[in-house]
Amino acid sequence: MRKLKEKKPLIFTVLIAVLCMIIAFLIRNIYLNATAGPYEVTRKEIADYFSAQLNTQENTVKKGVQQIMLGTVSDNYDTTLDALKHVKAAGYDYIEINDFMIEKSSFIVKLLTKFGGMDIGNSGNQDWHTLIYESGLKVSSMHSNLGAIEADPEKVANLAKSYGTDVVVITGMYRFDIAI
Repeated sequence: MRKLKEKKPLIFTVLIAVLCMIIAFLIRNIYLNATAGPYEVTRKEIADYFSAQLNTQENTVKKGVQQIMLGTVSDNYDTTLDALKHVKAAGYDYIEINDFMIEKSSFIVKLLTKFGGMDIGNSGNQDWHTLIYESGLKVSSMHSNLGAIEADPEKVANLAKSYGTDVVVITGMYRFDIAI
């Protein structure tokens, strides 16, 4: 009985934290819907705008998208490939991949990205080497979290190289006293 009494505060704290995350997610969505404006901008309008802006710069800028932006259309191979081909057709040449999207992710990572307003879909269960090749895109860089880089930097570097890039971007920093 005593052990149950000791665990009650922890269980209560976890339940409150989950409830707060759900409330924050709902408030965020309500705010976004309320501030959306009187019209919606289509994806093609956005792509056309940025293509026009970037094309004025003598092709010195690599035009690309972040893989995380494709989360909601990454549920299966066909929808993902279709989205990547649309990205290429819109004038983009590169994609910035995330190691937590090209490999299987834990439930916690999926949950945290979802509550953060992003969705990684089913992307970790797909063959991203083939998807990127078939779309005609190139990989500009790869995001990896600091913990993975510290744990096995060679593995992270080899994964990035397998996609044709030597640029690894640190994401998910949990400390800032790192010397590079």
